[in-house]
Amino acid sequence: WTLALNSLRRMVTCNGPTVRQWCAFNLPAVVLTCAHRRPDRIKGVLNALSTDSDVETRGTLAKGIHEIVSVLADSEVLRKETVVALATLVTDQNNQVRLNSIENLSLDMKNLSRNQKNKESSKELEKVFSSLEMLSQDSWRTQEVLSRELGNMAHFCSQEVLCNNVAPVLFQMARESTYLVRKAGMIALVNVVRYIPDVRRRDHILKHFRSQWARGKVYWTRLAFIEGAFRAVDVFSRKLFRDLFAEELYNLVHDPVPNVRLRLGVLFERMIPVCRDSPDFLKALEKLSADEDPQVAAEAAIVRTHLSEFKGLSDEALREDIAKEDAEKKFFVRKQPKVQKPEPPLPDVEKEKQPDVKDSSPSGHGVGVSSEGRARSFSSRPQGEVLQGAKPTPVVNSLGTNPPQQPPIQVPQPQVPAPDAGVGAIPASAAPAQQKPASEAKPKKGFCACFS
Repeated sequence: WTLALNSLRRMVTCNGPTVRQWCAFNLPAVVLTCAHRRPDRIKGVLNALSTDSDVETRGTLAKGIHEIVSVLADSEVLRKETVVALATLVTDQNNQVRLNSIENLSLDMKNLSRNQKNKESSKELEKVFSSLEMLSQDSWRTQEVLSRELGNMAHFCSQEVLCNNVAPVLFQMARESTYLVRKAGMIALVNVVRYIPDVRRRDHILKHFRSQWARGKVYWTRLAFIEGAFRAVDVFSRKLFRDLFAEELYNLVHDPVPNVRLRLGVLFERMIPVCRDSPDFLKALEKLSADEDPQVAAEAAIVRTHLSEFKGLSDEALREDIAKEDAEKKFFVRKQPKVQKPEPPLPDVEKEKQPDVKDSSPSGHGVGVSSEGRARSFSSRPQGEVLQGAKPTPVVNSLGTNPPQQPPIQVPQPQVPAPDAGVGAIPASAAPAQQKPASEAKPKKGFCACFS
């Protein structure tokens, strides 16, 4: 085996593109036979072929990459290289190579998800999901295949991937492409909605689906919503289908386009086991029966005939519906919106009650405690006591020396007149001061003293 694998490695790196193409064609069989014996000798072969300069070689490898992934998904040595090669082929610059690589993308996702917890495979293929927008710009055949594969692998993807990458791309392709792509995209979108566990995020996508598609101004958006409802009848339980889709479908009986009403009549035949006891369903069916378009009225008559012949669900269908409803109750959760908690107080600082001081400023913005109040609050603390967690720091001025201590603030006391003074006596503090001569006036200190 060592000699044969060494020969393979030399052929993979040779100059002949035809030889390399046949190596890519036979690589699934080589991996199946030799990967568990000498994985170290196969390492690097897949990477070399996936980045080969020849388009035919890459296209041949992409056509059989799903067989290689099914074998190497559980290999500890070659799993990472396999994932990188798959992502490289899906994002290849050639359209045909990309189409070949995504034809079995859901099967690749299923094989990579074996023995994996918390849907780690979707994180490994982050490069693939981040390039979905580029793939959505390809031909309509590539878009149809991509929509189908995204819908089939929805239950292997994480919620973040479904909400942020898959659902927007499906909406974009359905709006900008052909009818077949639109139909495949709506079927895939219903599968995606089924596997989003957060009810709030699921309802957000459905709200957009109803407002922009069921009530769209263009008739084909309303037809696309009906195509999605066809898939929803099979995916959801009867109860959840009625809650999510029935009301919008009943409103479509008033649609001005006959093709929309005709397709709705075909859907009503599928909805008989789900909504046959609903008064709104019977009223909508009666509206279609009286439709002015003869084909719509004929289709409604067929639905009424099947409704009269329907005798109820079988035991197997009832058990299947109960199983769906139980699975939905366990899967869907309603998460509460996150509320920002207030920051906790610092553990090493005690809160001191500050004395209430009225603001005397005329503007009313001087709220706080005066310097005298702060001095009184700190003077009431016992000597030697410091705040918990605080360290005494010496006060130093800009010159690096201790500043001189300021004398304490003296509050002037009001002067009371002497007892023998008369009622009209004026206290000394209130008497007008006599002006001194200019020669005896002392010069002012400060900025203006330089100009005196």
